Amino acid sequence: AKLVSRFPMVIQLNKVVDIPNTDEIRCGIDDGANHVGIALVQKCQTRNKVLFKGIIEQRKDVKKKIEQRRSYRRYHRYHKHYRPARFNNRASSRRSGRLMPSIIQRKQATLRVIDRLRQWIRMDGYWLEDVKIDMRALTDGYKPYHWQYQKSNRLDTNLRIATIFRDNCKCMECGKENTRFEVHHITPKKKGGADTISNLIT
Repeated sequence: AKLVSRFPMVIQLNKVVDIPNTDEIRCGIDDGANHVGIALVQKCQTRNKVLFKGIIEQRKDVKKKIEQRRSYRRYHRYHKHYRPARFNNRASSRRSGRLMPSIIQRKQATLRVIDRLRQWIRMDGYWLEDVKIDMRALTDGYKPYHWQYQKSNRLDTNLRIATIFRDNCKCMECGKENTRFEVHHITPKKKGGADTISNLIT
């Protein structure tokens, strides 16, 4: 055998094999925002066999690159006064069903890897893991009834007021009441804290 490609690792036999490979090969995709898992599984008579598995690291600089490109374009257009206005004169901004560039990049990265794998091995089918996560059950800690989904788990639409109502209008540090309250983050935003009611305190 000879080495054809290092990534993915592909070898080619020097002799012709008369036995046809009729086993079904499927591609499994576990889609995600930061990581995408891909595996090729061969369906054998006894048990399934994994032929290839890997993880795609998604890019996180698409938004930053687009903003930089916009700033360069805007600076260039400031010195070209004879050009028409930028607003509402692009086909992409008027197109219906338009996806964000970051989402398009993620899907194109996955399809690019699959197309490269199809050069070396056939794929009889695809499995895409479609996960539905109940965020309400994760944040509340229990499985709500169907009628409880229609009622918000926050006491007010404003996060600050909802946090104060949750803490019974009392300072959690000194216990003062009937004063102006400030809402603070338990975990600071610079350390990865989120703007959720579970991370806020009066």
